[in-house]
Amino acid sequence: MGNGEHSERTCEGPECENGGRKYLIRDGQSITLCKSHANQLRDGKPLRPLRRVDPGRPCIVGREIALELPPCSRESSSRGLCKSHAQQQRAGRPLGPLDAKKVQECSYYDCARPTHTAGLCQSHYAQKRQGKELGPLKLVSVTRTCSYPDCGRPHDARGLCDAHNYQRRKGQELRPIGMKGEPKMCSQPDCLKLVAAKSLCRAHYIQQYRGQELKPVKVAGEFHPCGVESCSERRHSYGYCTKHAMRYRNHGDPLFNSYEQYVRPDGSVLCRLCERWKGSDEYPAQKQSRRPDQRAGRVCRQCRVLQRHNLQWDRYERLLQEQGGSCAICTVTLDGRRDTQIDHDHSCCHGSSSCGKCVRGLLCGNCNKALGLMRDNVAALMRAVEYLQRSSGQRRE
Repeated sequence: MGNGEHSERTCEGPECENGGRKYLIRDGQSITLCKSHANQLRDGKPLRPLRRVDPGRPCIVGREIALELPPCSRESSSRGLCKSHAQQQRAGRPLGPLDAKKVQECSYYDCARPTHTAGLCQSHYAQKRQGKELGPLKLVSVTRTCSYPDCGRPHDARGLCDAHNYQRRKGQELRPIGMKGEPKMCSQPDCLKLVAAKSLCRAHYIQQYRGQELKPVKVAGEFHPCGVESCSERRHSYGYCTKHAMRYRNHGDPLFNSYEQYVRPDGSVLCRLCERWKGSDEYPAQKQSRRPDQRAGRVCRQCRVLQRHNLQWDRYERLLQEQGGSCAICTVTLDGRRDTQIDHDHSCCHGSSSCGKCVRGLLCGNCNKALGLMRDNVAALMRAVEYLQRSSGQRRE
């Protein structure tokens, strides 16, 4: 079939007369769409009419706006303005007259192309540079298609499209171009997305890869609420909003509420480390906390101290039992609250934290402060004892 017998395919989109190409949908069915309607189909949007642009409409400057200026004869490009006036409007400049630029035409007889070099157009200058005699140029039809029967691809060279021309150059027999490279649609019903793998789009393939039931995927722009009935937020993942999806991922229940699980009506809180119910005064205060008592976290003060000294609860209780529940120096009873201090060797670990191996015992706050002020100097402590004994003996005399 020659070029004259071949009819160009027309887009099957609504109110569209543009040329198009075939797209395979499913079950061997195909549809012919132009590039714009194909983009709508790829994005999962319903096919709708395209915005029509009048190619011969002149610029509205001097006709509808800026009537003090002479009418602009240039073709409108954006919002009724030509490219130059639209650029003035985007730059915030007042609309003004444009400089008339005279386009010089090629000096060859009956050639209306613009000049490129030496008074000639680009094609005639190429003829001159190659030493050829200047001649008329061959007119190329924009709408020309491949001459192979039932091939609607655009013309490339020698009356053939690029694919058939490649077969000709390789010395192969011309044959129909297969649908291998044509875009295919997802095999799931009512899914208009392109195939990514195994006849499924990307969203349905991920569902199959995770072993989930294949469900319809949401279309861009549509609002899907959270799967929890009392929640009106947008769905994010797992069928729930961001907050409920995080609860479902961490606890297996989208309605899981950590505050209700770990806070009793009387105000006691379950410590996350020692797993003991303690009063709210056993937790550090924080003004930014959302709890009514403005307490932060679920780790009590004592567990924070043990963390700082790398101690476990069993070793802490063993030390307290070995000392009889009292301070190792002054034998004051320790109740395990703020007055209980963990003493460690500062020559091993400096500062208020330790490695756990250099812990020496449990002291009350006053004794621990006294050792710190004396800088753990045994000789100074012995002189302090002698000083106290000598002073008490002088008072008796």
